[in-house]
Amino acid sequence: MTIEALKKEIFAQIAQIQNEAVLQKVRVMLESISKENELFYRIVKPVRPTLTVEMLIKEQNYKGFDRKGFDSLVQKLDIQDPIQELLNKLEGSRDR
Repeated sequence: MTIEALKKEIFAQIAQIQNEAVLQKVRVMLESISKENELFYRIVKPVRPTLTVEMLIKEQNYKGFDRKGFDSLVQKLDIQDPIQELLNKLEGSRDR
């Protein structure tokens, strides 16, 4: 069934309703559906047909990872403890 045929069928059913309370319920239901639909389209954005990593990098102004700066910081910290000991300390501080 096409959308237009479905609309005509729904309109015909609504046109036969003689009870005002029932029509009010239909109106409220249609308003609710409309609000949900509007909210959905504000939250969910359609995915573009073509999307590349390069496009995302440019759009989000991604600068990348400063490896030299990171290595310099690691040297300045001069951490001598074994990695497992450091991880255990982190885990212990999380439990508090």
